[in-house]
Amino acid sequence: MKKLQQITTLSAHEVFVESIRYIDNAVSILKEKGKQQDGFYSDKKYIRMACHTAYVGTLEALRHLINIPKSQRMDILVYRNYLTKEN
Repeated sequence: MKKLQQITTLSAHEVFVESIRYIDNAVSILKEKGKQQDGFYSDKKYIRMACHTAYVGTLEALRHLINIPKSQRMDILVYRNYLTKEN
């Protein structure tokens, strides 16, 4: 059991890199597929995709800070309560 925990537990650096990867993916979605009109992105589909990708990256970083295993399903209230206490 201890070996399994070591395999599934990521270091803070690995979580940070993974979260940044999500943000980079969100930026590339907008750059490659988002259509700009007068300096603003006009295609709602790709804006939604990019925002969701960035949101998931943020949640991954928070999950690590809260110290909840990735296999456990999270409720938004857990994130909200943690941010309320820490902010």
